[in-house]
Amino acid sequence: MELNSNDQKENIRKFALNTYWYFMNQSNRGFFSSVPPVTLNIIIINVICWLAQMLFLSRGIDLSDYLGLHYFSSDQFYPHQIITYMFLHDPSGIMHVLFNMFAVYMFGRTLELVWGGKRFLFYYIITGIGAALANILVMFLRISSLLS
Repeated sequence: MELNSNDQKENIRKFALNTYWYFMNQSNRGFFSSVPPVTLNIIIINVICWLAQMLFLSRGIDLSDYLGLHYFSSDQFYPHQIITYMFLHDPSGIMHVLFNMFAVYMFGRTLELVWGGKRFLFYYIITGIGAALANILVMFLRISSLLS
């Protein structure tokens, strides 16, 4: 297979160097040492938020009311929810957060090694915002079709 563009060659070179650097600088061979820092921090933040949801819910406070994504004309909608909803998960069981973090682990490791931490974090945030906007658009279309 011949590489036709310098971009392809540069991407392969970056991937090889990042992979080499990453695996050669592992001081601890434990599970978490194989997870790049941005991916690991995203997982940690999500798990902490999930634990906080469970803790607050046990005290009668539903964080989803404040941080979960609501329809833009709702009294419960706040602009910060377009970002904060990305870190909330179903507090009634572990499976939702477990499978979501498994996906972040599986795909995040590779994307972060190929793209680097900053680009992967930008991708994570932008796709989350895009999903929020798509969700709000679908809610708008469904509500407007019910009202007409």
